[in-house]
Amino acid sequence: MSRTGKQIGRRDFLKDVAGVTAGAVAFPYIIQSSALGRAGRAAPSNRIVVGCIGVGPQGCGVMAGFLSQADAQVVAVCDVKTDIRQAAKQQVDKHYQTTACRGYNDFRELLARQDIDAVMIATCDHWHVLTALAAAKAGKDVYLEKPMGLSLAEDQALRHACRSYGTVFQFGTQQRSDHKFRFACELALNARMGKVHTINVLSPSSVAGGNLPLAPVPAGLDYDLWLGPAPYTPYTEGCCSNQYWWFNSDYAVGFIAGWGVHPVDIALWGGGSALAGKVELEARVVFRRMVFVIPLLTGGLFSTMTAGRC
Repeated sequence: MSRTGKQIGRRDFLKDVAGVTAGAVAFPYIIQSSALGRAGRAAPSNRIVVGCIGVGPQGCGVMAGFLSQADAQVVAVCDVKTDIRQAAKQQVDKHYQTTACRGYNDFRELLARQDIDAVMIATCDHWHVLTALAAAKAGKDVYLEKPMGLSLAEDQALRHACRSYGTVFQFGTQQRSDHKFRFACELALNARMGKVHTINVLSPSSVAGGNLPLAPVPAGLDYDLWLGPAPYTPYTEGCCSNQYWWFNSDYAVGFIAGWGVHPVDIALWGGGSALAGKVELEARVVFRRMVFVIPLLTGGLFSTMTAGRC
């Protein structure tokens, strides 16, 4: 019955409903086109939600690749250096024109987020495997920057974890995506240059060593978390820069892993079946004589000890 007291027939009711529906179609709610998968973006239900752990120069470079993907959405960044973390957040927010990206100091807080599907890991080398293991256990898929770990045991443990948890895993060296390297490997694999009998691989040498003076931990650096699984050592000037940590065995395997992994990987690719079984490797390393200073804690004061060959 209507407000006027008249009976409303079924036909009249359906007419009224049809009119309201038509009005709703004529004046819809405003929905952003990106939410429907338009404007060059995948619909939210089809996007891979990404968190980035370790966003220094290399990490931000890889993160930019995710930002350029229409089917990916970077929602969080993590770094133990405040200024680096904030710069990465600003990069993400500027790209999406929002302020929604969250910054984290501790990667475990990022991994606890249920909305994140995958993580990019570009931390210091000694954190690579431990961070990736935690990500796999948390149900995240993983893109891990090179080198994978500090030992074969670490690498094998990560492989086992990824298989156990069903993790989608990619180990990145980038050069396999470069057409020049692909073309060269195709020439070798198809014997366009004849049969390959020798593969030479060259890695640049490390930087010159020297004494690093003790210094206060810089503001904005979580030094304890940066050290993580490495033995504790007092902070020295610049030690958290890859100008130095890359060549410290507590944090890395050296430049043969940090840079040498690129040509070694291409050699394995281009070598094909010739390198599928047991192979003989010959390497030559030049060690320069240097003097270094080891800080010793004695009676509450730092003293030094001079060592010989390194």
